Amino acid sequence: MQQIECIEIARATVAETFPESVGSMLVGSIARGETKPHSDIDLIVLEKSLRKPFRETFFGGGKQIEVFVHTFETLIHALHQDVLIRKACHISMCCDALVLHDEGETCRALKKIAKQLHKRGPCPLSLDEMALIRHEVVNLMEDLQDSTDSFEQFVIVDNLVERCMEYHSCIFRHWNGFGRWKIRELRAFNPIAAETLLNAVETFFAAGDSKPLLQFAKWLFAKDPQYIAAKVPEIGSLAKTG
Repeated sequence: MQQIECIEIARATVAETFPESVGSMLVGSIARGETKPHSDIDLIVLEKSLRKPFRETFFGGGKQIEVFVHTFETLIHALHQDVLIRKACHISMCCDALVLHDEGETCRALKKIAKQLHKRGPCPLSLDEMALIRHEVVNLMEDLQDSTDSFEQFVIVDNLVERCMEYHSCIFRHWNGFGRWKIRELRAFNPIAAETLLNAVETFFAAGDSKPLLQFAKWLFAKDPQYIAAKVPEIGSLAKTG
């Protein structure tokens, strides 16, 4: 199904189900022009007032339709929450959105704010947060070296990889992500590190050799936090006042 067909289905869904809405945007893979046969139609719908934001699923035109219903104020709050958790979920949706209808330029204002926040980046890791992640990774590395249980190893590697990707992205004020977007964000920021990490994980699961993964973690955490502080001004200011 082509993007233009999905837009027609989206507009019909909004008109029928949310007739009092003040704005709507097509978001997700279809809005980005990355439509696949099984892609859902993802929508943000803005209402004048709501008790609280909600998500609802519909079916139409042979497609599953996921609708995120907000007011202007609740979506602004969600954008700023993305900054705090360092994952640009709502921000990315709004940046890539195709506006379907827009009373008072509300959707276009949201897109502008989202793009500004995305460019600015997530909030920096504090020195305490950096230290906590380092301790967690050291513990995971020790657990991986000691474990002989395959299921334990799977869980340990999953946690170790996630914490390494989070740390590497966030210390330099780059966005982290959920699920597949975690590795996509790392590839966008540092493709060499992403490829090195992927090869290390593949080596572990193919041959049971944890050395490349442990070496990657050691390389990543070899620098003292004060070194990172010198590279990232916002963290540097925390280091001086902490």
